[in-house]
Amino acid sequence: MKELWSKLPVWIRALVIAALLFFPVISINQLLLFQNLFGYTSVAWSLPVIIFILWLYWRFTIGANKPFKPSDVRRDLSMTSKRKGGSLAGAFISIMGLMLFTYSAVAIGYAFLDEGTDQLEMIKLFTAPRIAIAIPLILGLALTAGIVEEIVFRGYLQTMLERGYGVVISFGVTAIIFALLHFLPQILLVPYMLVSLAFSYVAYRSRTIVPGIIAHAGFDFVAIVLIYFNPEMAEKTYFEESLVVSVILLIISVAMIWYSQDRLVKRDTSGL
Repeated sequence: MKELWSKLPVWIRALVIAALLFFPVISINQLLLFQNLFGYTSVAWSLPVIIFILWLYWRFTIGANKPFKPSDVRRDLSMTSKRKGGSLAGAFISIMGLMLFTYSAVAIGYAFLDEGTDQLEMIKLFTAPRIAIAIPLILGLALTAGIVEEIVFRGYLQTMLERGYGVVISFGVTAIIFALLHFLPQILLVPYMLVSLAFSYVAYRSRTIVPGIIAHAGFDFVAIVLIYFNPEMAEKTYFEESLVVSVILLIISVAMIWYSQDRLVKRDTSGL
């Protein structure tokens, strides 16, 4: 079986591993969240369960010792090792740049969208309960997306494709799969691909997905909480009226991402 697996093309192995690491934990955590939303809404009981599942998932995917056997292969593919050297200021700017880029790219896409999306409808479900329930559930949703999606897409998938086919193909294929798995209208595919490319760039330059995890989870949490307090932020008119601002923020965020990675790389090379 190992011999057969090793003979498969890299892209097939990458997709199989990505699917196995993505769908089970995403499905389980979403099921827990929806059960909490619709079945037992008086207490946010699903959050500690989700955090425990994510902890197990994290320990396994990064190849850590206990409760699973350590694995150098998983540790290498996950790209979760802390970057040696570098600038904390640069890391912070990259996180803020990614969050800002995600917002502006998605906002521009929604400004030209004439229909609702399943994603927005799901977000609205999490803004319905009272705040004491909504905030913990939103946190569980954001942590799941940030940790699982970054480990799968910018960790395992991108790393395997990069080593098999080079940087350009790894970025492109990862972006396409990332966008398609969000099950969005065609007009939003390009903005989501651009978001994926930005996260891929930071992961590639910094050789760690940790800033991407923080930015991904942070953006999802902040965005949904803002929609909770101001539902108009999820309406088409809001995106249309703020289109010029979104374009300006997009340009600023690109500069932040480029500068942050340039700063990190220079800091590392100067210390060699």
